[in-house]
Amino acid sequence: MPSLPILCRTTTHYVLALIALACLPALGAWWYSQQHFEKLNLGDYLSYRCETGNYRDDSVFQVLTLTSAQAADLANQLCKNPLMKQRYGAVTITWHPRAFLTAKHIIEGKFHLLWNRHHVVHGLVPDAAAFYQAIVDTPRYALYWISRESPPELSEHYLKNRTIGFSNDQQSQTFYLRPMAALQAAGLHLRPEQQRFYPGVGALMEAFASGEVDIISGLRPSTVENDEQLHYTLLDENVPSGSWYLRRDLYRPDFACELATSLIKFDDMLDGPSTILLPGGCQ
Repeated sequence: MPSLPILCRTTTHYVLALIALACLPALGAWWYSQQHFEKLNLGDYLSYRCETGNYRDDSVFQVLTLTSAQAADLANQLCKNPLMKQRYGAVTITWHPRAFLTAKHIIEGKFHLLWNRHHVVHGLVPDAAAFYQAIVDTPRYALYWISRESPPELSEHYLKNRTIGFSNDQQSQTFYLRPMAALQAAGLHLRPEQQRFYPGVGALMEAFASGEVDIISGLRPSTVENDEQLHYTLLDENVPSGSWYLRRDLYRPDFACELATSLIKFDDMLDGPSTILLPGGCQ
């Protein structure tokens, strides 16, 4: 049989190549549909884990805190505790903002130990004491009004043409609840345009630093640049920072005391002494 002319053969190969290319998307879609992919779990990068050395027990002691500051040190301290080693194979500490905690977490005992504000815990579950036992009150702190111009005053004359910055978070003691309560106690009512609300502490501090607001509440020293040029007036000298809560079914005097002793070693994080709440304290 005579062979096809070269031009014809070339054209035929070209057409076949085009058909193959046209089929690739359909073949790819078919192949993809036949695959069974496992759901990708990104994991929780806001956590730290250490091993107690008890390799016979794979249970993990779960801790929830509000900040990453000294979180790893605290976990390591707990991992070294003999009583912890008897009961658990590892300690995992997770840090999330205050609003992360839910009523479901409390009722179901998601965390063995957690740190949060009293009003948050009992606001979520009024009968929270049925599920968690407070074992340590963390240090209280002083809260201030802060201004760049002059020492702030709670008077109509001083506030007349000034703006105050607040957090949008209505559970924030430092940047919403305490300053609002102080204004109300002084009988002062700001006009809407005098109140500015921001989505987070960072945004609030930026607004203050740029002059967008005249006054904010905060700690002393402030995190604002050129802090030495700021003016402070005491707002509240005794603001609770929170409590450590142990899951009620885990409460044993010796175990709770060991935990409390470990927790108060980190008082320098809040610049003040914690208070152990256990009956009779810790011996």
